[in-house]
Amino acid sequence: MNLDPQVAYEENKQGFSPLYIATVEGHTSMVETMLQVDTTLACTQFSDGTFPVHVAARMGNEELVEHFLREYPDYAKLLDSCGRNFFHIAAEHNHSKMLTTVFALMEDELPQFSQMIENMINARNYEGNTPLHMAAMKGHKFVMRTIWDKLNHDKTALVQNQKRKTALDLSREQLLDTKKLQMNARKCEKDQRNSELKVRKAIENDNKDVARVYAEIAVRKRREHLMYLRLATYLDANLSRLDANLYLLDIQANCKLVGSIVESLDSAVAVGDLQKMLETINKLENQFVNMKVDQVSPSTAEVSSLMQQSIGQIQTAVHAIPMKDKIKKVDEDDLTRRLAELKSRAATRI
Repeated sequence: MNLDPQVAYEENKQGFSPLYIATVEGHTSMVETMLQVDTTLACTQFSDGTFPVHVAARMGNEELVEHFLREYPDYAKLLDSCGRNFFHIAAEHNHSKMLTTVFALMEDELPQFSQMIENMINARNYEGNTPLHMAAMKGHKFVMRTIWDKLNHDKTALVQNQKRKTALDLSREQLLDTKKLQMNARKCEKDQRNSELKVRKAIENDNKDVARVYAEIAVRKRREHLMYLRLATYLDANLSRLDANLYLLDIQANCKLVGSIVESLDSAVAVGDLQKMLETINKLENQFVNMKVDQVSPSTAEVSSLMQQSIGQIQTAVHAIPMKDKIKKVDEDDLTRRLAELKSRAATRI
């Protein structure tokens, strides 16, 4: 490097320069040495459209990002080919710890850059997305909370990207639409009824083999119907919890990230694997156990109580029917008796 600084710019067959490789591999001291020899390396754009600070942010290299902020603050503000600063990239790749370090550094040691950092946090890329949007699209809840704590909530909560979506909108879209699951449940219920009718017809025609086939289909559709209803209930409950926590800013630090679970759920839905969908949605539900909101899912006791109440109402209605018939019968007997008495009196007078 000292003999020929241009070595740091030369790319290998894959199109990677020594500076790029050193940054990706996390060789912080090597990168710092290169920058000392030639400071313009800090504003070298790589073949993928990023700059060194962006690569450091993507890899979660807190030490190197801090070095850029201290030594090359102007280069730390650089935008990549998509209009993203390093906050966008850190948020997209779920580096909440690095963001926390940067915010602490700004408050304790580099207060002169507080306005610059604030502008970068609220900056939009070429698609209109802020770092908070990027975190929301990936389902990175820790990052969302970290960024949210540093923002002007009155302004940021309403910031829309080019698709007119706020960060809260994008976060909610990470969960499946419960209406689709409910629609699938209704379809399964309809298929179940049709199969049961075919079972009866097959039995009437003394075709037991065909009846058995349709019976198996009916049983399978009944199970699918119940599973879809369970999934819809779980998703609706968790969506309510997520909304409450996002608006109340009360997402707990021990809540695991849901991005990978949502992706797994999407893949399970795509192939129609209901068992995997149930297992995945159970994992998703567990992520919200420790959130400080009222329990959305009804308790077993509440469900049992409602069922008993319904049974009681049905029994009351059943018992009420013969009582009405009995009263009606008594009234009819009384009228018959009185009519007979009148006829008897009339006959006597004649």
